[in-house]
Amino acid sequence: MFYFSKGKNKNIFISLNNIFPFVFFNENKINLNLDTIFLKSLKKHLLNAKFLGSSLVNEDNILVFDFLKVEDTYDKSNYKLYIELFKLNSNIILTKDNKIIDCFHHKSLETKHPLINGILYEFPAKSQFFKEFSNKDRDFILKYCNNIEQEYLKEKNKKTISILKRRKKSLLTKIDKLKLEKNEAFLKSNYKEAADYFLTYKDELDINTIYNHNDFNIKLDPELSLIQNIEKLYKKYKKSKLTIASCDEQINKAQNEINYLESILNSLSFYNENDFNELILELAENKIIKLPSNLKSKKVKSAIKPYYLIYQGVKIGFGKNNIQNNYLTFTLANKNHYFLHINKDHGPHVIIFDENPNKKVIEFACELALFLAKKNDGDVIFTKVKTIKKGPALGLVILSTYETYHISKFKNDFNSLLNNLNRF
Repeated sequence: MFYFSKGKNKNIFISLNNIFPFVFFNENKINLNLDTIFLKSLKKHLLNAKFLGSSLVNEDNILVFDFLKVEDTYDKSNYKLYIELFKLNSNIILTKDNKIIDCFHHKSLETKHPLINGILYEFPAKSQFFKEFSNKDRDFILKYCNNIEQEYLKEKNKKTISILKRRKKSLLTKIDKLKLEKNEAFLKSNYKEAADYFLTYKDELDINTIYNHNDFNIKLDPELSLIQNIEKLYKKYKKSKLTIASCDEQINKAQNEINYLESILNSLSFYNENDFNELILELAENKIIKLPSNLKSKKVKSAIKPYYLIYQGVKIGFGKNNIQNNYLTFTLANKNHYFLHINKDHGPHVIIFDENPNKKVIEFACELALFLAKKNDGDVIFTKVKTIKKGPALGLVILSTYETYHISKFKNDFNSLLNNLNRF
């Protein structure tokens, strides 16, 4: 990846992909790991060099970049970077005065195209072929670059992702334990029936009477009177009711957090570096993780801003986290805009910023809602914003009336469309 000091995010991206090697001029910053021995060597020789231009050479799939660099001794050096773009045999070779300084793949003298530091660089034997560059090739490059950035971001943020997954797993375990506790409390609800029974027939029963119902046996405490035993049974029943209510509350709270974590985990493949930073701030505010020291001084003002794209002149917005979902739906959208969400599953809010969208716009927004939720087909809820209310947690909504659209096949390529998003 070569960045230009005057071009900000503009860069030249060189890929030695075995099947489809390419050089791509890109106007958006791509995050990737450049910490390799060969790239450190390139950086040592070419950092702060002046890029003079590029050209195809030897009438072949070989591109050369020319650089001029003023060394520490104030001598001027001319460097050439040869990029051999051959399927299954790509390479990058750095030369000075036509002598090889370094290359990505070295080759011995016994090969047809030797590449050893210190020897003169010679072109490989030419093979004649022609391939026209198509839109399909461009889409492949954009997707390839995006995948590289996603892998880089996942590796960089693997600690945060791991915390989210562990948190979800522990919450699922907690729910299982709470359900067992709740079931035990349900069994103890028999204490009321037993107490009612002993109270009704207290004049006819003695302390040795055993209450049996649905294989639930209750013996009385012989050291207590019958009335004291009845009072004790009612207390146990009241305690079981409190336990059931407490378990329900904790299960509901844990499930809401699981829904929150799943919505994040499902969206990570669409995150850029800013999204991850914003997510970390959000998780820190929710006390799920501790805020890293490198982010403590940063104020991410854009954290609340959702994303949008334009389809047939209509703005269609969506959020990548619950803060953005909430802001999108309840602040940016007006009451006559349309709200979409994948039915009975986790996914982002999608808003059509149009009061009378046509069928194609609705279908596009439905497909987008499914794609962002990592689904290939399914049902999508469609309703006016004025029919929904805020739910009990951030990002949750309560629906009153809605339509459901079923999508069985995508008509749009969202992998390409999502490469050029805008923010509100």
